This record gives sequence, structure tokens and C-alpha cells, in this order.
Amino acid sequence: MERGAPQLFEKIRLESPAPASDGYGGPIAGWNQEFTVRAEFIYLRAGEAVEQGRLVGQNTIVVRIRRSSESLRIAPDWRIVNRRTGEAMNIRSIIPTTDRRYLDVTAQTGVTQ
Repeated sequence: MERGAPQLFEKIRLESPAPASDGYGGPIAGWNQEFTVRAEFIYLRAGEAVEQGRLVGQNTIVVRIRRSSESLRIAPDWRIVNRRTGEAMNIRSIIPTTDRRYLDVTAQTGVTQ
């Protein structure tokens, strides 16, 4: 059964890792803003995990975006930032749809960046 056209209502920013030095030889995690695109969020499941002695809510989301030369550069070490809420999501996998017009990016919220 074919789904209709994706409802690209959300706006997301994709960021790549930008390691830097703290001046003493230690690494500092930073992010480069790569590009902004429209997306559809498809919520899969939610759960909780214990991080640093407290419960943290986690959601697994499929973020559907249009396939383009920019979107084909996305790698699993990048992250997605929801432009509306500012929430960051770790990318877990990138899979082209069967019609090859979109990419389904599986992402997870509530995890340490």
C-alpha cells in the first residue's frame, strides 16, 4: 500500500561534528551547521533510559527528507536539530525510500550528544 506524499511540515538543521582543542590537548565536541531542509517526523517508539543516575525519555523517530546532493552527504555521526524546538537528535541510520525520492533518517532523541 503506497503512502501519500510526505508532509514536510517540520524544518530541521543538519550538523556535522567539528572537533576542536581545549588548548591543553583535550578534545572539545562542537558542531558545524551544514544545511537546513523541510522534513516529516514519523514517531516509532518511546522509552526511558537511566543516564547519570536519572531517568531520561527517549524517542526513536524516522525523519523523512527529500533526496538531494546535500542530503546524500549525511553520515551517521551527524545530528539533526529541530528548528522549532531546538531539540537535538542523534542519527542512527540513513535509508533511501523505495521510490528513491526521499531519505528516511532514523534518529533518536534524549541521548547524550
